[in-house]
Amino acid sequence: CSSFYRPFGRLNAGEQDVIASTWRQAGFNRAGSIMSEELRERYGFSARGHIPLITAPGSVFPGGMEYLAEHSEARALTFEGKSKDSVFCPTYFLSEENGHLTEVREWLTKEAKHYPHLDWDYEVPVLRDGSLCVCERCLKLFRAHAKLPADAEVSRENIRKAYRAQWVDFRCSENARIGAFFRTVIKQANPDCLFSIYSGYQGKTDEKYGVDWRYMAQSSDLVWAGYGRPVKGIADTHAAIDKRPFIAGTLAWYGSRPWPNGGAQTTFFRRLSDGGSGIMAYFNWIVDGRFYQAISRVASIAADFEPFFRWDIDEQGIYRSRYQRDDSLVRVGGEGKPEDVTVLVSGTDRLVFVFNESKTARDFQVEQLSWVEGMACLNAETKEPLAQISKLTI
Repeated sequence: CSSFYRPFGRLNAGEQDVIASTWRQAGFNRAGSIMSEELRERYGFSARGHIPLITAPGSVFPGGMEYLAEHSEARALTFEGKSKDSVFCPTYFLSEENGHLTEVREWLTKEAKHYPHLDWDYEVPVLRDGSLCVCERCLKLFRAHAKLPADAEVSRENIRKAYRAQWVDFRCSENARIGAFFRTVIKQANPDCLFSIYSGYQGKTDEKYGVDWRYMAQSSDLVWAGYGRPVKGIADTHAAIDKRPFIAGTLAWYGSRPWPNGGAQTTFFRRLSDGGSGIMAYFNWIVDGRFYQAISRVASIAADFEPFFRWDIDEQGIYRSRYQRDDSLVRVGGEGKPEDVTVLVSGTDRLVFVFNESKTARDFQVEQLSWVEGMACLNAETKEPLAQISKLTI
């Protein structure tokens, strides 16, 4: 549950209890640190702490602002030539020059011992006028990263035009280095503390948010990304993260119009079967019972068929998802289309999702392929036996 937590702190104790109880009964099992420890323990939420961005104004570790005030050389420089007195140059931040790293390590150590899960939500644009950092220190490191010749002109003024792709790649790899530093300190303090990173799906997220999952996933135990369902973006994310556990997210937000609660079950089952390690919902509370019913159904299926959605930790301490998907194991007929079916695999078992995202009922014919003697097919919720070739109205 990545709810919009700001209103939560303005509620009285009784109101907070009702909200927490509702979320937990629906099936959410993780909550942010704004929920009190007593309330989390009352309802069995696992707590999640949050790590500062570092490369966004004011998002620093305790003591960071004071250090920046005294060390102008540590400040980031934007494309428009402004020195930011509330942002670290990322190259400086990871350097031996940074005397603030002692405080950073102490804070991360304390948090890793307190929380079972720490998250770094990284969404910092790379190419805007206010993006950073283009100080001489960063340009020198970029030149080496991009393997540019000694006589190549590299400057704050020309880098976005002359070396756009190389600069984005550099900045994404440097952001991942920060993530790797965080993970190292966290694991030294508490090897069991889960370190997750959130951003967008693989693709334009590199320019938009400074994340290329080919780099960033190497620093994370758990990847979560969103929002929506760009099929290629989700597939590209899986390809980039090298079997890290992956949670796909949904933005359920009442903005200029209501969020479509009527499609909540399809939405969340899509996220579960697309990512394979759970679901994440970021919502501003203006939802109805259909939203919570959908969360509950998804949570129950994930619990009943847990082996499909679990992850393991290998001998190097790397988290690996058990997610396996093979839609070719099913042939779809009737009014159904191949994209309406998702097939997850665990050993010789299959978990088949059939989706109807239209507004009217449709008749599907679902044929299980590679069928061998001894196999059986059941409706996952009613336990009703189904034939190898089943006709379903959904």
